[in-house]
Amino acid sequence: MSCVSVCCLRDAINDKNNKKNLVILQSSVAASVQLLQQTRHRRMRTACAAWNDSWTEHHQTNLVVSHDLRTVFCIVNEAASTSWLRVLLRLSGNPAAQFVAATDRTSVHGMFQLYLEPVTTPLTGDPLKNYFKFLFVRDPLDRLVSAFRDKMFRSYKYVRLRTDIIRRFRHQQSYRYAQRTDSRSILKVDLSDFVKRF
Repeated sequence: MSCVSVCCLRDAINDKNNKKNLVILQSSVAASVQLLQQTRHRRMRTACAAWNDSWTEHHQTNLVVSHDLRTVFCIVNEAASTSWLRVLLRLSGNPAAQFVAATDRTSVHGMFQLYLEPVTTPLTGDPLKNYFKFLFVRDPLDRLVSAFRDKMFRSYKYVRLRTDIIRRFRHQQSYRYAQRTDSRSILKVDLSDFVKRF
């Protein structure tokens, strides 16, 4: 809404005898807001088309469904996905699923598909259209730092990734450093090198 529209609206409200002008002004403001929304939708459709993305396509890889709970959960890495998978597994009531929920996160991510189904149909079709759908998001910089700390400091299954980052981006490393393979030398990956890798 432009500054002129706001001033005109204020003047029209102050003038109690001018109700007809107020109605006309309100309808013009509503029309300008609607035009702004249409422009935003058009811009979004153009951007999605440029990326060859679609709002109607379903991406099964990150969606899991629990028919017992009538829920669809979208897994977003580094945004509490393991915790929510554990919650869904515990709520399923299946003792085997509850056992998986109590294990380490690698097992949870490796075995949750035995108890929670991947989405194979569009979310707008039966029976999923009436299910509760949810996901959790996180600030992108927090996700980046979380991924860095997780992959470079906590998990030992990313040792090869760490050594690859060091070899690719640390051009001035000493011979002694290059020969060491213990965990202390491997853990010395900078955030800037991690960002360059991805």
